Amino acid sequence: MPEWWKPAMQCQCRLHPGKFEGEPPATLILYEQTMAGGADEECGAYALYRAPIMPVPEEPIDNTLRSDLVSAGYCQKCIADSIARLQGAAGAITHQSEQGFETHEIYITKECLETTWEGVLVAESGDDD
Repeated sequence: MPEWWKPAMQCQCRLHPGKFEGEPPATLILYEQTMAGGADEECGAYALYRAPIMPVPEEPIDNTLRSDLVSAGYCQKCIADSIARLQGAAGAITHQSEQGFETHEIYITKECLETTWEGVLVAESGDDD
């Protein structure tokens, strides 16, 4: 199994065009956390999330967030799958492109997460020279 994974959409969610187009619900979940100040670290257009990213399985997801996901066009199965992946992850890194599109990568080992984040920090510090 690779160190990170980004699942293909398993259904035909009715997503609206925009910054999350073609992305699974995990991207919107992470974006909402960034907007609420929930990222562990931020660097330029990147944000780092260390585990735990989501509440443990026994705790329900916030109803407002679930409503936002459904309003964005995601189906219940894709929402549940993304939550399960985030709950089991060592962490995630999000990126906002110059065009404003959001993407993410979920990491299953802390070592890979931290190594990748260090690479982001080095790359982003080089952009300011």
